Amino acid sequence: MPDPTPLLLSPFRLGPLDLRNRLAAVPVFTGYALPDGTAGPMLAEHYWRLARSGPGLVVVGNVAVSPEGATSAHSLRLDHNRYIPGLSRVAEAIRRSGARACLQLNHAGRLAQADTPLQPSPLSAEHAAFDVAALKAFMESFPFEQRFGLTARLMGQVARWDRGMDRPDLERVREAFAAAAARARAAGFDAVELHGASGYLLTQFLSGFSNAREDGYGGSAANRRRFPLEVLDAVRAALPADFPVGWRLLLREWTPDGIGPDEALDLARELEARGAAYLSATAGTHNSLYLPEVRRRTSRPGYLREDGGRLKAATGLPVIVAGKLLTPQLAEDILQAGQADLAGVGRPLIADPGWLEKFGTGQKVLACKDCYHCLKGLVQGRPLDCVRWPRARRSAVDLEHRLTVRRGQGVLVAASSAEDLAVLREALPQVLPDRPDLRALLLFLDPPEGSAAPDALRAWFLNWANGHWQDHAHWRWSLDARRVRVEQRPEEMLRDRMADNGFGSLLLPWAADEPWRARLPYLLRRKNLGLLGRNPDRLRLMVAFDLSPASLLVLKFVDLTFLAKPGAEVRFVHVLEGSRSEALERWAEARSVLGWGEDLDLDILSPAPDTAGALLAALHGGNCGSLVMGKRGLSGIKRWLMGSVSRQVLAGLEDRSLFLID
Repeated sequence: MPDPTPLLLSPFRLGPLDLRNRLAAVPVFTGYALPDGTAGPMLAEHYWRLARSGPGLVVVGNVAVSPEGATSAHSLRLDHNRYIPGLSRVAEAIRRSGARACLQLNHAGRLAQADTPLQPSPLSAEHAAFDVAALKAFMESFPFEQRFGLTARLMGQVARWDRGMDRPDLERVREAFAAAAARARAAGFDAVELHGASGYLLTQFLSGFSNAREDGYGGSAANRRRFPLEVLDAVRAALPADFPVGWRLLLREWTPDGIGPDEALDLARELEARGAAYLSATAGTHNSLYLPEVRRRTSRPGYLREDGGRLKAATGLPVIVAGKLLTPQLAEDILQAGQADLAGVGRPLIADPGWLEKFGTGQKVLACKDCYHCLKGLVQGRPLDCVRWPRARRSAVDLEHRLTVRRGQGVLVAASSAEDLAVLREALPQVLPDRPDLRALLLFLDPPEGSAAPDALRAWFLNWANGHWQDHAHWRWSLDARRVRVEQRPEEMLRDRMADNGFGSLLLPWAADEPWRARLPYLLRRKNLGLLGRNPDRLRLMVAFDLSPASLLVLKFVDLTFLAKPGAEVRFVHVLEGSRSEALERWAEARSVLGWGEDLDLDILSPAPDTAGALLAALHGGNCGSLVMGKRGLSGIKRWLMGSVSRQVLAGLEDRSLFLID
């Protein structure tokens, strides 16, 4: 009898890799990377969830092979060994969920966020009219109030497209791809994929639209293929012979003089001859996807199936076909028709993680709306989310991303006196989160106000710190033990140091008799500040929840930093400013966003004598050693007359610790 198993659910052999089925999760840009390009816990969790949804192959997308090749400030990077541990956790998360892990390597070329973008040749005036039309169509997809800023930014980027790559540039990029591929293997990935689509650097060389070179790397289609094929050769040489190297293949560019099916098939044959392991078909670039006629073409479900069939017939390589595979049945139909070996699904699998599970059950798939909300995030610097997701999940992603960025920027720890070091010796194990992506810098100060700690005491403290965390292999301390004589005001120096080095949080002991420390809350903007008091009960926390959207940052900070600490006791309070029912309703919403259970209660406080007074009374009356709150204040004349809530709390803090989240 015939095998009743659908092709989509049947195992597949991809080179040396056994896949559990024929579903490939093709890359979708997430923007979840930390600011330095590291893969943090948020990214590992995303790919763990994606792999759990059932694909046999998961491709981690758009990893920059060099700093000037990143598409975004939140792009993954693999141009140094320091990125291997984070990506290793991503690969492990994927494989632990039963899928094979593939890493897509990319250089964005002229589309990179770089001061001097690399590209085959300068912008061609011949295609200026098309570029203007494409930019206009792209801008019209954004709200009117966002268009001016985006247009100015993009035009500034286009103005830098004034030089082509020279031979040293070509050699450097080839070596960068090869080195990144070797690191991907060291990180535990089962395969790598070279990004030859979407209008990025390899596509820019392949396309007559973007490559007007007049040497051996431009002109004829064969010459335009030369550099991308050299990149493939370099990557293959950096890996074992049986390690799979796939290629994201652009079949239709939809630009003047752009790539079409015939050129794409010629390239596919060359890729096969050079040892590529598979071809992942796609169409359209950032120059063309927003044009009305292209949107019409790509709105048809399965719009690449015919081209995929031609590609499959032209080579002996396994072919992944994507192109709006909205339902599992459509993917099965394409596989049954012999138009693909694997079904490539990107945004539909993001929109509905149950996409594969619903195959054959009669359950309706929550289809991708093709609204490009997720793609616009690439331009706006947003993290990946989907309009199909529940509100709580979208809020949680946004919240996690905001704190991920701050946490990834690192924690600056400052100390001056011997008393400071005594406080830090006790406090740091309590208030620094035990997370693999934490970056901390310890800075000693000699301020004009107060006394500095002796050198011998500083040396003792450094020895203690290194010894305390020597068993934490993931901990990355960067210790600045130099004696820094602060000529300017200390609070201004710390503010500038945070800005220059990208730190998102500052920790230092609280000393009420040194006024410069009290000035810090009013200098730092969009930063976290921890003022550490001498009270040892720092893990006995009171957390102020004020119903504002920013208060979610406060709760997430507590979640990441304190809730998992042994012995932590947390009390959540709200100083009533409206109705009690509204406060409890907003608290329930916040718990939902954070994934907390109903066992975390919110205590309602009377606003007497005022907000700050109510918080201080509860802090001292409850014998709490720390207060965590958002930076709150009054506006206009009230601020001048009465001062901010933060200022009033600081004045009554005594020996407690205060964490201000802004």
